[in-house]
Amino acid sequence: MTLIGRRHNVDELLDIVTSDTVPLAIVTGPPGVGRSAVLGELRDALGERGVQTFSTGFYRDDRALSTETALAANEVTGIGTRPMSTTTLYPIPLSILGSVVGAHRSSAIATRAARALADFVRERDCTVLLVDDVQWIGLDLIAVAEALVHRFAGTPFTCVCAARTPISSDTSVAAAASLEALTRLRADGLVQMVHLGKLSTTDVAKLAAEVIQAKPEPGLVDRIQQLGRGIPAALLAAIDAYQRADSIQVVDRHAYLVRPGRLASLPLRHNLLAPIGRVGDRGWAVAKAIAVFHPLGAAVPDLVRRALGLSEAETHQIMKRLCAEGILRFRPTEGICQFRVPLVADTLVKQCGPYERRQLAYLAASAVSSGEAHCADPRYLTDQLANAGTLLDPRHTVDELLARAREVVLDDGERADRWLQAATDLTTDRESRAQILAAQATARLANNDCQGALACSTSLLADYADVLSSDQLLETQILHIRSLDSIGATDALERIISGEARPFPDKKPHPVTRATALMYLGRWRAAYDMLHATTKDWSSTGAGAVLGRLLLSISGLFVGCPGEFERDVAARETWPPENVGWYRYEFAAAQVRALLVLGDQHRAEKLLIAEKLPAEGIRPLDQAWLAALNGQADRALELHRATVAYGMAFGHDRSGVGADHVIAMILYARGRLTQARETLSAARSTRPVMPHLLDGVEALVDRALGEQGRAERRLRHSLAVAAEQGVFVETDALWLQLTELAMAADNLTWARIYRTEIERVAARMGTDLAVLRRLMATALVDRDPVAAEQAVKLAKERDQPLELAHVIGKVVTYGVGDPSLLPEAYDLLGPLDALLYRSRVRDLMRQHDITVPGRRTTLAENERLLAVLVSQGLGNKELATVLRATEKSIEGRLSRLFSRTGYRSRVELAAAILNGEFGE
Repeated sequence: MTLIGRRHNVDELLDIVTSDTVPLAIVTGPPGVGRSAVLGELRDALGERGVQTFSTGFYRDDRALSTETALAANEVTGIGTRPMSTTTLYPIPLSILGSVVGAHRSSAIATRAARALADFVRERDCTVLLVDDVQWIGLDLIAVAEALVHRFAGTPFTCVCAARTPISSDTSVAAAASLEALTRLRADGLVQMVHLGKLSTTDVAKLAAEVIQAKPEPGLVDRIQQLGRGIPAALLAAIDAYQRADSIQVVDRHAYLVRPGRLASLPLRHNLLAPIGRVGDRGWAVAKAIAVFHPLGAAVPDLVRRALGLSEAETHQIMKRLCAEGILRFRPTEGICQFRVPLVADTLVKQCGPYERRQLAYLAASAVSSGEAHCADPRYLTDQLANAGTLLDPRHTVDELLARAREVVLDDGERADRWLQAATDLTTDRESRAQILAAQATARLANNDCQGALACSTSLLADYADVLSSDQLLETQILHIRSLDSIGATDALERIISGEARPFPDKKPHPVTRATALMYLGRWRAAYDMLHATTKDWSSTGAGAVLGRLLLSISGLFVGCPGEFERDVAARETWPPENVGWYRYEFAAAQVRALLVLGDQHRAEKLLIAEKLPAEGIRPLDQAWLAALNGQADRALELHRATVAYGMAFGHDRSGVGADHVIAMILYARGRLTQARETLSAARSTRPVMPHLLDGVEALVDRALGEQGRAERRLRHSLAVAAEQGVFVETDALWLQLTELAMAADNLTWARIYRTEIERVAARMGTDLAVLRRLMATALVDRDPVAAEQAVKLAKERDQPLELAHVIGKVVTYGVGDPSLLPEAYDLLGPLDALLYRSRVRDLMRQHDITVPGRRTTLAENERLLAVLVSQGLGNKELATVLRATEKSIEGRLSRLFSRTGYRSRVELAAAILNGEFGE
């Protein structure tokens, strides 16, 4: 593995060694920081320069190491801690030194041993002695080492040592002697210190990328930096702990941390934990207690003493040892008690047994509640209340857990769920238990734990329906529907629709509940008709009136009856009040999502502003959708990747089909045809509510690959499904593609039939997007330049870069648009990195004798597009079809590409594209 973040340290040591400025350099740093690795890298660098080195190391028993022992002693998994190779790591025969006993009391003995060691190294033509783990040498060898440094002074010889820090003279006579010797050598100007600092955030990102083989997103980098504090061995352990807990998901070579609160424990034999065992019999018990108490700062020693029945002196002595071993940092005057590696604290807490955890939590919670101790993080006390269980007042604990869980449910659903589970275990009151279960169901759904949410909603409906209010009962039924849908339980949804669902009281689910189930099954017309037929049953007051009205307007919009929707968007004053639960937010978010389906990002943004709701406050999928429509392609892809990553861990959001289709459109425009199809396939696997949105983009991919017949069959089938569902919205996009296929086949009769269907949709929907498609159909079928001009004008007003460039390209292609518009389309596509679309606009510009700006840029883009298409697994024939060239031309272009870049195969080229290396 690559040594990351230490190159400057190696260079500094090289300067020291080659300049002969001092005879001794000491590399310092805490355990796992990379001292051994730096020595190994220095050895390799010196070897490349022809400098002979001699390497050895020490162990805790004050003797030089054999090769096998050294390797075992220095082996710490990961970058920055690899041992020096067996070819250059030798034992120092103690017979060479002679007896060193008493060297710390006799300068003569120390000098004799130092001379023998210097001769031993010199005889092997070495000028650099590398010594690892010198913190373990004893008193006599310290004296020998000091004498050796004086002997090396003024010669070409240099000794480079690695020593673990911190070194505390309070815990070891040898440590005190080391510090004294070091002070004398520094006073004589014979030593230079090289401290290995913590890795920067940039280096942590590089480390994570190398280990995971994907680009880590900022949240993942920040979290492992927090857990590992920049120490390579700890950072690697944190990454490994998350990987073992399946908390990291990779999408399109980007790594996401999808479960920040879930990571596996370190193995008890891990090197980061080994120093605890060296503290003594009570080291582990004290360390575990501190792991629970450490956020309480100066109060920690007394709490540890009380928890373990230790004396004050014993407690301080063990804590001092933990500090000396590099486990702990304790500054009581500043109120600081920290683990040097927070990951160690996490593991220690997990190692506590149930009784031990309860007792420690009880002490911690009592200390904070009484004011004896303080913690700035309010979640700490709530965690301890949950862990203490029945040791504290159950009634007060339940109230506190429920209140705090409701505060954090949307931000930290996993923690809220833990608190609520603890509250559930503490109460037997049915009403309290119902309220906790309801909150827990919401927390689990917020955390995408659909099975857990389903268990809660099932229990509520089956066992606690009599203690729920009518609004709570409906909300629980809706949550039950969402949970069933998320796990693919379509049979259960069908039973609810028919009124036969067992968990529901009286086997009569609310009509709004049944309509919701119909929508999740994609049966929009049936949902709309049911809500109209049962208006009297749900329109009076409460949750039923709010949700029924919302679902009626949304379903009506999708089936071509947009009246209710338009009235609702225009009449915000009639929406639920802002102080009535989550209804106002749901109303606004649903209206925004519907406007995005209509391709109307401006009205969506105005609605967000009016509601004082930032774009970050809506679903990530909707954020991606909005960004895509606004031409922020990279941000859209980033948001979508993150959502897919969470979907891989928790379950995909089926209502995200709209975002999926615009993301696939961006990928298609960039020439990433296979990725576009993979995105569409992943979306289909979730049984999307409007699959025809996906089929339209896939038909474009079919057409790009020359599969016109397949595209036509796909479009016809999709329209048939939409008709079966009673859906009108976005079907005109499919009819428009069929119109283009008919025109390409010179079948004007069918083209006119399809245009009629587009006009019918426009008449029903009345949206700008529907009008735009009607104008496009008229322009293409009738060769109408006026319609083409109006279409371009409307597309400009809509202000969607990809859409406008597409409209310009189409009307020019069919000879009804002004070619002078092409440079504008070309410029719009640049920031989108729409390589495939830019290539086609370039072709049109050349056909109309319009100069394409930037010859070098054009060549680079053509080359990158070719490489991207190769990375998608396309053969030469497919490449020729997509690029509208001959196979012979493609062969020549590929040959030149491989020759210029040095890549030897399609596999290497594809890897370079995927890794982001090509074109950098």
